[in-house]
Amino acid sequence: MKSMPEINSPESIIVYGGSFNPLHMSHVLVHAALSAYFPLAQKWIVASYSHAFDKRLMDYERRLSVLRSVFGQSPQTVVSDIEARIGKTPTYTIDVVRAIGELYPDRAVWIVGGSDLVASLDKWHEIDELRRMAKFVFFPRAGYEAPPSLDDAILPMIALPELSSSEVRAAIARKDAARVRMLVPAAAYEDLVAHGDL
Repeated sequence: MKSMPEINSPESIIVYGGSFNPLHMSHVLVHAALSAYFPLAQKWIVASYSHAFDKRLMDYERRLSVLRSVFGQSPQTVVSDIEARIGKTPTYTIDVVRAIGELYPDRAVWIVGGSDLVASLDKWHEIDELRRMAKFVFFPRAGYEAPPSLDDAILPMIALPELSSSEVRAAIARKDAARVRMLVPAAAYEDLVAHGDL
């Protein structure tokens, strides 16, 4: 098997997936960190087409449009609709990694996530095969200091604030426009206003 190059390499694809439901400032900070630490690697922003735990999501094309508005012009960044092209419900991370492998068989794939995911990795679909095909890199989240395994990397950055999409959705439900404006990038805020959510 070909040895995996360093993560900061033109031969690396870093997959940053999530529901982005809605996109908020912690998501933006993660992308900024990936771009600063690994400028040579290609960053793929992959929005969930459907959720593995059947969580209700905003319209897929709507979420994709916001992601493209925020990240579409960033160097070495791809806002990918690969989950929609896979067309599986639910779509698992292993499905995305396999699809990328078919498109780019000579690239190394890295999966990025928060340190809150470390404790639940063993429950991921086909985790052993996923670990064979890709490596994980974690960014620290406040309150989740679980160390990665020896096979994983952790970003040497300050812990991200305890901000979640559920907190943003709660502020939207309260019609707290001032709070929402603080928590999301401009394109996401404008989308929420345009769709009558605020």
